[in-house]
This record gives sequence, structure tokens and C-alpha cells, in this order.
Amino acid sequence: MTRLELITKRLAPIALGVAIAVMARDSCQHGTRIHTTFVLDPQEAAEQVDAIDATVVVDGATVGELHRKRVERAFGRAQFAADLPGEDGEVRVDATMHGDHRTIVRHFHASDGGTISLALGVDLR
Repeated sequence: MTRLELITKRLAPIALGVAIAVMARDSCQHGTRIHTTFVLDPQEAAEQVDAIDATVVVDGATVGELHRKRVERAFGRAQFAADLPGEDGEVRVDATMHGDHRTIVRHFHASDGGTISLALGVDLR
């Protein structure tokens, strides 16, 4: 058996099988999403908050956003859901308070079906 016959008859089918298995594994794992709810609570700073913009970033990609402006007396808690491609990420919160702008960054580790509560009162004082 020549070298070319060995490659085409024995090694090529094995390499093809391995390539298909790797692609199948990657496609199955790629679809896994972590469903998480985020709750932003301005706490004692609720009276001063005019607007909040929040961005959820996982692996460098934006996967969730919230834009909320005050329409009542106090801002109150803001809640939104996101489907995350990974467990670890960060929430970037931009808060506007009577013309003053604050940026808060919090890192998180999520679990499927979980709720991540961010108490922002201390950072907004």
C-alpha cells in the first residue's frame, strides 16, 4: 500500500470523523445561554436619580441594556432580563443625578435562572 492510499483510505475518514465531532460539540455548547434577571436599586439616592442607563457585557460583547428615566417622584428599582453566553461579566451603570453623571462598574458571576441585585445607593451618594 502506497503512502497516498494509506492517507485516502485510512487516515482521511478518521480525520473527517474527528472534525465532525468537534463541530458538533462546538455547536451544542454555543447555544447554551444563562437566563438572568438584573435588579438595579438606587436605595436612598432614589430621589436624586433622573436617569439610569445599564449595559451588561460578557466576553466583550453587549448582551443586555436598560434605559430608564424618572417619570414619578422617586426613581425606584429597575429590573431587566438578559440571556448571557457566559457566567462571568460586568454591568456598567451610567446614572444622571441633577446634572451630575456617575459611572459604576460591577462584576458578576451568574447562574441560570438567578437574579443579580445591585445596590447602588452607596455609589450614588
